[in-house]
Amino acid sequence: MKYRQGFVSNSSSSSFVVAIDDLSPLQVWLIENHIEIAQRAGGFDCADDDNAWSISKDGSPGKLCGDTYMDNFDMKGFMVSIGVDVQRRIEWRGDNY
Repeated sequence: MKYRQGFVSNSSSSSFVVAIDDLSPLQVWLIENHIEIAQRAGGFDCADDDNAWSISKDGSPGKLCGDTYMDNFDMKGFMVSIGVDVQRRIEWRGDNY
């Protein structure tokens, strides 16, 4: 029998890029504040800020960028719940997308 020693992780990194023009101002705000909004609404694994994605507008002009090293928050599901067309408007990268 083999035993594994050390740190074991089932998580993976993920990222997305979407044109800000493809989102409403409300959707941009909701994405930027996704953990707080999800905690209020329930239904998402967001017990603490360790599940939060890093969201910025600085990576590319006119783009909203998000990345995470611990893909524990269902960002795609969250975006669907706020009316974002995740199939056509967003470029996803990572193991789970």
